[in-house]
Amino acid sequence: WGHSNFQTLRKIGKKIAGSPHSYLLIIDEVSRLNPSCMRTIQDLYEASEGRLSMVLAGTPLFKNRMERWKDKNNAVGMAELYSRIGLWAALNPPVAAELKDVAVANGVTDDAAKQIARQHKDYRTLTTAVKKQKFVDNL
Repeated sequence: WGHSNFQTLRKIGKKIAGSPHSYLLIIDEVSRLNPSCMRTIQDLYEASEGRLSMVLAGTPLFKNRMERWKDKNNAVGMAELYSRIGLWAALNPPVAAELKDVAVANGVTDDAAKQIARQHKDYRTLTTAVKKQKFVDNL
């Protein structure tokens, strides 16, 4: 491409800024990112000139790290980025009925979905259980 990552992100941001549409970027596993990656996300946000909203999803560790980086001046730009986060929301784990509905929506029979929902407490393990159940059902 002949551009640095920074230049590429600025181009993407300018393209978004020039669009008549607004966009939503969802970044999962944000707890794994370091300050440099977070600054890159901030650069993209700023280049979009208000046309890009973001959902940064991660574990509670993410908020703890951001607070630590903000309070210590060793992570340049983190105080500014922290101040731009409009809402910190903790999500409750899914209840059995939600897990069952997700399993059924992914092709698992109602009876099998009920059993799976009783045995699993989160979407990550549910995903594996649904895949296993579908494999067994197709034997």
